[in-house]
Amino acid sequence: MNSKEAEQAETAVARDYMDGYLMFECTGHNSGDEEKDMEMSDILASIIDSIQFPAEQ
Repeated sequence: MNSKEAEQAETAVARDYMDGYLMFECTGHNSGDEEKDMEMSDILASIIDSIQFPAEQ
């Protein structure tokens, strides 16, 4: 892919949670600029990683 082409991808990340699950569905748009795309990917990963689950009772 050259820098003038863009790519779209869909991803789902799921985790078990209490009696069910929690799922994030993401639609990504890669710009073709690998540095910018990786920076945005890292930001989104940090947001998902920062979510804390309360202890189950």
